[in-house]
Amino acid sequence: MANELSRTYEVDGQEITLNPSSVMRYVLAGQQNVSEPEMAKVIMTCAARKLNPFAGDVNILPHYDKDTGATKLTVAPSKDFYLRRAMANPRFRGIDDGIVVMANGVLAKKRGCAVYEELNEKLIGGWAAVSVEGFERPVFVEVSLREYDQHRALWKTKPGVMINKVAVSQALRKAFPDLFMGTYEPSEMDYDETKGSDEYLNIPAVVDDVRHESPLAFET
Repeated sequence: MANELSRTYEVDGQEITLNPSSVMRYVLAGQQNVSEPEMAKVIMTCAARKLNPFAGDVNILPHYDKDTGATKLTVAPSKDFYLRRAMANPRFRGIDDGIVVMANGVLAKKRGCAVYEELNEKLIGGWAAVSVEGFERPVFVEVSLREYDQHRALWKTKPGVMINKVAVSQALRKAFPDLFMGTYEPSEMDYDETKGSDEYLNIPAVVDDVRHESPLAFET
């Protein structure tokens, strides 16, 4: 069965081999009771989308089922994956992004993610505009903080960064649906921390000098 679950594919000129052994050793280290179907989901999804889990392309969100004792996995592409894949597209002409704030009754779109409370700024949302060759205008997305704020983890300490990630991911997905259709960045998802750890597993960018083998929150 291990051979049946093994997949080899190429990402940016690098050969990636994912199999149950390498996934458990390098990607799911510390996770227990991962079933064969969950393992297959990780491997098949990465191979189908040509994701490199060792270059920071994906995050894995574990959900522990107390009733069955099993660990279920949701695999979500990272913001870096969206940007890297979009920048490799010859039609990509750049991205402009930032946050939306309210200050003294005035709504403003700012570049960057900094919110200056000492200047009475209140974070309202995020925005991004992707320029694509052949489009008359940039692909623009604006998102509301109220709709996505999960009130936990980095949403508590870096809300500007998080809502900006949502806007950037959505804008890139809208600009390049053939590349990203059906995928969601973790910041867009309502991850129930009562069913899993408070932080998702961020796959390391560098792992040993071995051939690597390994799942994205895709619509099913």
